[in-house]
Amino acid sequence: ALHQRLWNSRSLPGMFRRRDFLHFHRTVAHRFSDKGWLRLYFLSSNGTDLAALYGFRYGQKFLYYQSGFDPEWKIYGVGKALLYETILDSIRNGLKEYDFLRGAADYKLDFTTTFRRTREILLAKDRRTLSLYLLQKGLKRRAKDSLKRALPQGLSARLKQLRDHLVVR
Repeated sequence: ALHQRLWNSRSLPGMFRRRDFLHFHRTVAHRFSDKGWLRLYFLSSNGTDLAALYGFRYGQKFLYYQSGFDPEWKIYGVGKALLYETILDSIRNGLKEYDFLRGAADYKLDFTTTFRRTREILLAKDRRTLSLYLLQKGLKRRAKDSLKRALPQGLSARLKQLRDHLVVR
């Protein structure tokens, strides 16, 4: 709910807006909880949740998945404060790695300068299919780059934010 409230305040849809996506994560959360992998953190004041963070512990690693905070509390940094506490909790529990997963969101830069690249592996039944796919992908990339150059910078950044939250994950 905090994640949705935050993104709705930005006029963006948020990740948990679709019922099937939410159902999937509820199912995963229950199964991961049964295995001891689920981690839910909350920062509260007077019984009201101000920030939440949803992640997983697997082996010696914490995997940060999603978070949110009450937008009315943004100036107090409740989201970053909770993130900081989850990092400390991971250290206290002897974990070897805190993984922000994919993406280079600005808040991550406050905690790390190390990034992993996401790799794509393509498998095709023949060279022709692969060539057509790569041609289409290259044309799409060039069209996107041209559009980015043509749009005002602020609009381009806003469209990127919107795209990042509309992608089906």
